[in-house]
Amino acid sequence: MFKSFVVVTLVSCTFACGSSSESRKAESQDGTPGTLAAGTRVDASIQGALSSRTGKVGDSTQAIVSRNVIDGSGAIAIPAGSTVTLTVAQLNASADPASPDGTLSLVASSITVNARTYPLGVPIKEVPHHMEWRDGAVPPAGTPGIRDVIVSAGTSIGLMLATPLKVTPK
Repeated sequence: MFKSFVVVTLVSCTFACGSSSESRKAESQDGTPGTLAAGTRVDASIQGALSSRTGKVGDSTQAIVSRNVIDGSGAIAIPAGSTVTLTVAQLNASADPASPDGTLSLVASSITVNARTYPLGVPIKEVPHHMEWRDGAVPPAGTPGIRDVIVSAGTSIGLMLATPLKVTPK
């Protein structure tokens, strides 16, 4: 059974992101410039905060690609600064002590590269988040309380292309 309370691979950006020396190289299917193979990793940083208190399924936010993604020919296929549109697939606070983490699931629905938008439909495997008590205080013992899922602006995420992607060079 799919558990969406996010226990999968964490992408942490523990170094400065965005310089060309930190570009990721991807193998293209056929060596064609601009073609990225399925499984190519794209790292990005979420631009807006998300909360189960104010957000809902279907909401969208943007993430900015952290570093260049290089195709198999050595060309930049996805430059740092490209925009990924993220859509909320699941977002639920937790009122259940047995499931204190709530649920959160995002999908990378598209990526905009050099002013062209390409559909993706890629689930994000892990979204780093934290929990906060609704109304800011821990409820008294024996009293149920609601904990909201919070994703802070600037949170680093990673996505893996599910299918090959052909982007048009600049």
